[in-house]
Amino acid sequence: MADKLVALCRIKVGFREYGPGDTLPSDHPDAAAWVESGAAARRPEDYQPPAWVRAKRAAATPGLPGLAVGGEATGEDLVGRVPMTHERRRGPWA
Repeated sequence: MADKLVALCRIKVGFREYGPGDTLPSDHPDAAAWVESGAAARRPEDYQPPAWVRAKRAAATPGLPGLAVGGEATGEDLVGRVPMTHERRRGPWA
């Protein structure tokens, strides 16, 4: 069972660009250089990358503190922020 070459960062080969997790051509002349530089790694043929998780907001809610028009409906007094009313809600935060 041969190992496969997996990209760890973006690598451009000719007219094709490989992203992290993509399988690279193992017989390419630059394969050893990719592994040495840390841009790629050899993984077993049956290797499955870990499942991706959706990122969560780590920063504060955008907007400036102040007297917002329409903020009294939601209790959020942030100027420049569209109020999150029942009609605007959708997705997992609803």
